[in-house]
Amino acid sequence: MSDLDSLVDFARMEWAPCEVTYFATEKQPNEDVVVGLVRFVKGGIRPGGFLCALLENDLVSAVQCADAHNRTCISAWVTYMVQALPSECYGSSRKVNRWIKAHAAKSAVEAGTSGSEKPKK
Repeated sequence: MSDLDSLVDFARMEWAPCEVTYFATEKQPNEDVVVGLVRFVKGGIRPGGFLCALLENDLVSAVQCADAHNRTCISAWVTYMVQALPSECYGSSRKVNRWIKAHAAKSAVEAGTSGSEKPKK
C-alpha cells in the first residue's frame, strides 16, 4: 500500500464520524479535500487554494477557488473546522503559516537537522 493509499484510508477513518454530523447526504465532501485537510492538520502540508482560503478565513477566495460542489459545502466545512480542528491551525493566514512552519521545524528536529541547513551538492 502506498503512502497516499494509507493517507486516504486514514482520512476516511478520521472523517467518517463527521460526515453525518456536518454534511447532508447529497453534500458529502470531496475526498481530495478531505485528504488535503488531513495532510495539513497532521503534517503541516499546505493545502490547495480552496482549502487554504477556508483555513485562512478568506471567504471571497474560498468561493472563487471552490468547484460547484465545494461551494455548496462551505458552511459545513466551516462548522467542521470550528468544532473539530485545533484553533491554532485556522482563522488567518498567519495561523496557517505558523502551523506549517511548526510542522516543518518538528520534522527537522526529528530528522536531526535544524531545518535551515542547505542541502549538500
